[in-house]
Amino acid sequence: LSGNYPDRVKAFIIRQLQICGREEVVPAIGTFLIIKGIADDAAQALIAIGKVSVAQFRKALPKVKNDLILYRNVLHGLAELADESSKEDFLEALVNEDDECRLLGLWGLTQIGDSSTLEDFLKADQKEKGFSRIKAASFCLQFAEKVQKKDAAKIYRHLQETRTLPEEKYLQKIASSAL
Repeated sequence: LSGNYPDRVKAFIIRQLQICGREEVVPAIGTFLIIKGIADDAAQALIAIGKVSVAQFRKALPKVKNDLILYRNVLHGLAELADESSKEDFLEALVNEDDECRLLGLWGLTQIGDSSTLEDFLKADQKEKGFSRIKAASFCLQFAEKVQKKDAAKIYRHLQETRTLPEEKYLQKIASSAL
């Protein structure tokens, strides 16, 4: 991976390490999180290897904030690995102009299930439109499953108050039955 080989060769090796790699290959793969064309392969491999990979995503995050594609990729990795130390990064993603980044922020917060983020989570949920609104509602329901009953009730009431379109009646029913 450190040799002077074409990116497609390195990507192939990384995909193989996704299957058989363990902790010892994590730093080598992590260096590719900031390289377009290989970053997706690196992220998939690191996610497959597991939680020991979190540090590589955290290390890459400040380097990719100005590149939307790489930024999404790293946020995805942190969310998938449910990295609790990335709570502030997920909160920051909630105010991003890009709806995919906002959804990744919502998903990251859902994954860690930290009730201290609930108010910011619900505020961000209200901004979403179209498919993002549907996805955000799904994250609301998942978040409600991870927190205590009183916080879950806040989420269900939020869904009752905000999901009032005719095509969102199913969410009203879910929220009502959960309360």
